[in-house]
Amino acid sequence: MRMSELFSTTRRNVSGQLPPGQQLLVRAGYVRLMGSGVPAELPPGVRLREAVVRRLIGGLLEAGAQAISLPPGGERPGMPTLPDALVDLVRQEVRTYRQLPLALYRFPPPLLQEENGRAGLLDAPLTRALDVYHVDASGQEAEARYRTRLAHLCSLFAQMGLPSPLVADDDGDAPDVWAAHSLAVPLAAGPDRLIHCAPCGRAFLPALAPFRRPEPSDEPRRPLEKVSTPGTNTIRSLTAYLGIPASRTAKVVFYAAQRPHGQRGVLVVALVRGDMEVSEVKLRRAINAWALRPAEVPEIMAAGAVPGFASPVGLQSDRVVVVVDELVARSPNLVAGANEPDAHYLNVNAGRDYRPDVVADIALAPPEAPCPSCGAPMTTVSTVIVGWAIGLDSEGIWGQKVAFTSAEGLRQPAWFSLFRLDTIRLVGALAEVHHDEQGLCWPPALAPYDVHIVRLGKAGEPVEVADRLYAQLRAVGLAVLYDDRDLGAGAKFTDADLIGAPLQVTVAPRALRQGGVEVKVRATGARHLVAPDGVVEAVRARLG
Repeated sequence: MRMSELFSTTRRNVSGQLPPGQQLLVRAGYVRLMGSGVPAELPPGVRLREAVVRRLIGGLLEAGAQAISLPPGGERPGMPTLPDALVDLVRQEVRTYRQLPLALYRFPPPLLQEENGRAGLLDAPLTRALDVYHVDASGQEAEARYRTRLAHLCSLFAQMGLPSPLVADDDGDAPDVWAAHSLAVPLAAGPDRLIHCAPCGRAFLPALAPFRRPEPSDEPRRPLEKVSTPGTNTIRSLTAYLGIPASRTAKVVFYAAQRPHGQRGVLVVALVRGDMEVSEVKLRRAINAWALRPAEVPEIMAAGAVPGFASPVGLQSDRVVVVVDELVARSPNLVAGANEPDAHYLNVNAGRDYRPDVVADIALAPPEAPCPSCGAPMTTVSTVIVGWAIGLDSEGIWGQKVAFTSAEGLRQPAWFSLFRLDTIRLVGALAEVHHDEQGLCWPPALAPYDVHIVRLGKAGEPVEVADRLYAQLRAVGLAVLYDDRDLGAGAKFTDADLIGAPLQVTVAPRALRQGGVEVKVRATGARHLVAPDGVVEAVRARLG
């Protein structure tokens, strides 16, 4: 492509607070961020994303995946779902165990969410996804292939030069999910946060992070005692009034829960220690709920509780589900509400003063919480989530729709696992890694252009040699960007470094008088004088 004809221009500066790699994508003319935060790809940006996609597809093809196309419908950004059309297609085509295992991939339509992007492509509201589907004959085979595919994707990212991805436990948002993970690349500019244990290498979404609980005090259970606590409808005001730490209190949060498969909704009473917070995701998992919302005051009072002074003590057990964090269940003599205004109970003990329906980990991990495995302090890591994975139970709502004949002649359901890669976020992550102070610096396997020809001179031999090299390099299948514009050398060299093709070929009068053209390796800055007739061979050798 001649730059005089290219629908893309470079910029010296970019307004806004964007990370370095995202600034360079805009400055180099790969993308433009529209007013809503949705990225628009210019021709170099389309070529860049297509180069990344080709690398991903190459890895999938090596692993035996096959391409399909499905009608649109039901997709959403983030965690993938199993389309009805895929289920119908597999049901029509798969008859016997001999056709399994099966790996399919496709490109769903662009997916748009409401949030505006804040970090360029790293947090864009638009997703251009690559979805991969596995169909297996048994749960054991499905789990093994799920783990293998996760490792394979991490290997592909590493081959692209990205930092070692973190595979974090995720929430599948459905009761029929047996595994769910996010694939995140650690980046200082990343918009997503994970809780990470460096010694163990484990990572978690903040809402799901388990942590090692402190041991409660070893003291005898004291008698329940009601005390007056006027105006203490928060943990802070209560602890100040009684002169106790928040760790000696029980915090109560009410939710209305929607249950799956037609079960009626319930009022949930969630208890965590007063110095902690409820994780709604953990809570939803603990009670197998589809969704949670904060309970309204009339709903709370209908169960016999008083907002601000509530506890499960004395509540009508048939109208609520009491879910207690495992630390609260083991902590003696906590302070909790008396379910009447301006009053609390001292010495509340789970199991004696109220009966929990569920005891589970429902607390958010506090800062630097101990790792549940090794006890080391966990840290918050900035990342960009570039992929998601989910495994669906064959006994769930999807698996029963696809059955096959086993080796024993029996009909049994297939198992599904799904993987989604966000190619826009992936390109954004690659830009944060593959750049220097001068601009982007693409490795050959990912570069939108293999060679950038810089022509200095408006007529005569430089034009003739540059035009000839442009034709010769294209003839051998290389992608060439040819700067044939009437600009000064400084502007052209600056743009070449900014755009970041692996190799630059400069055709200048001075070098031609010395018998050659200059071939520069963008990544190292190394320069070599090469005779014009040897440029094609030299370029192909350096590109590998």
